[in-house]
Amino acid sequence: YDQVRAHRYIDFIDSGTAAYRRDIFLKNNGFDTTLMDAEDVELSFRLAEQGHKMAFAPGAIVYHDHPRSVWEYARRKFMYAYWRAFVYKRFPKKIASDSRTPQTQKIQSALALMVLPAFLAAMLWDKFAIVAVLLALMLFATTLPLVIRFLSRDWQVALAAVFLIPLAAFAVGAGVALGAISPQRAGRANGRAQ
Repeated sequence: YDQVRAHRYIDFIDSGTAAYRRDIFLKNNGFDTTLMDAEDVELSFRLAEQGHKMAFAPGAIVYHDHPRSVWEYARRKFMYAYWRAFVYKRFPKKIASDSRTPQTQKIQSALALMVLPAFLAAMLWDKFAIVAVLLALMLFATTLPLVIRFLSRDWQVALAAVFLIPLAAFAVGAGVALGAISPQRAGRANGRAQ
């Protein structure tokens, strides 16, 4: 929330925590139902592109369910990222920046995708081990600010974050990568050919 709080207007809202003006929502054909996930991102980017204003309301209270297992958490991150890749194909400028996604999160996903192949390569060629270790250390270093922040509140959450942040980064990186190389879905989205 610190990321969005820094902006007067934002270009990205989660539908589970959003309210829309009915007339604007209907005029823009609502959510793209051909997307299985990230349809809220697509609508946000579409509305922002048209100049509609979205704002963060820090006093709003919302409730929603969170994944109940590590597997469910990783799967959720993967699927969301997979479908978000299709949104990025429509709005390529948003790959570089949006008002919600921290740049460190993108760096973490790239590093997480490189760590596993690097360690596998190190098993075949021992000189590659230094690359694998450096990538792992860089990934760990990107998690430190958040882990330290959690540590000031709850050491158990901080300890879990050491493992969950890289897991989420890998799932997101894999989801975006697979979505990026997947062909566009057949059909029409809100009257637009995909």
